[in-house]
Amino acid sequence: MNTDVSGIGVRVSFYVQTLLLAAQACLSARSNSGGAFLEITSAFYTLIATNMAMSITALILGLKPNPEISFHDALAVFYLLTLSWVTIFFSLSALSNIEEKSVKFLKLLSVVQSYCFFASALPIIFTAKVFGSNPECNGNAVVVLFWHFPALTSGRIVYGIGITFAIVAYTLVTIKDYYPPAESAMDKVVAWAKRPRRAAPTLDSDLADLAANDTPNESNNILHPNYGVDSQLYQPSYNLQIPWDLVIEITILVTMWVLAVMNTELLIRWNRFKRPECSESAWQFGQILPMFLIVIPLTSLVNVFNKFRHAEK
Repeated sequence: MNTDVSGIGVRVSFYVQTLLLAAQACLSARSNSGGAFLEITSAFYTLIATNMAMSITALILGLKPNPEISFHDALAVFYLLTLSWVTIFFSLSALSNIEEKSVKFLKLLSVVQSYCFFASALPIIFTAKVFGSNPECNGNAVVVLFWHFPALTSGRIVYGIGITFAIVAYTLVTIKDYYPPAESAMDKVVAWAKRPRRAAPTLDSDLADLAANDTPNESNNILHPNYGVDSQLYQPSYNLQIPWDLVIEITILVTMWVLAVMNTELLIRWNRFKRPECSESAWQFGQILPMFLIVIPLTSLVNVFNKFRHAEK
């Protein structure tokens, strides 16, 4: 294994960054606050820059006259970048209702890193037989989707179709986002016809309002004549203030994240990467440095949580 592109520190950094960023996006989208979004822009920039650097590095190292990474390494990079790209895409989609000037530049940078990812994935898939160092071993590689499949046969076909579909769909969505269709004259007429109109006041509505305001007072025990006799029947209810929709979103998010991490780690295991020698630690400089990238999204998550908590109060 080339630990510079798929070592344990690199993988843990990708895993934690994607999980924290997705959680921040859920909190920011729920609070619907531009200030909360500004707190997580640094985490977006960090992960996007990491994706671009990893994509370009894998492409250069794999297509050199003397490649420095193997096809097995490229598969591990492809899994990591797929997890990261999907996280960024859906996190930005969840924040599309927040109007901030910085969103435009962030979306533009996201488009650039998306096509960097596509540009690195296509050679890995379509030149799989000769990609990387030791191409004679590529026939032994496997891809993993809850189980292992030969990379050069069924895996190559499935992932080739998947990445092609992703490129086409993402391009169409991007074009629609930057060039929305112009509103026709008929749409304007329909919108004018459906606009809300204020009803004219009538005598019946005035009498209804008067009757609604003339309600019995609970303090006079008119609604509850037995209040003093059996007060247990009228105990006040308490709101636990639990955002169940957010709990469900976080649960689904964590479940999908666990499945993605599981498939990536199974890919490492079933491709039988050579382990480092006993005298050589897996935590070299190239593995410790990516771990410090976790500090930025972790700090942003704490700040977003504080803003979200105060907004709820």
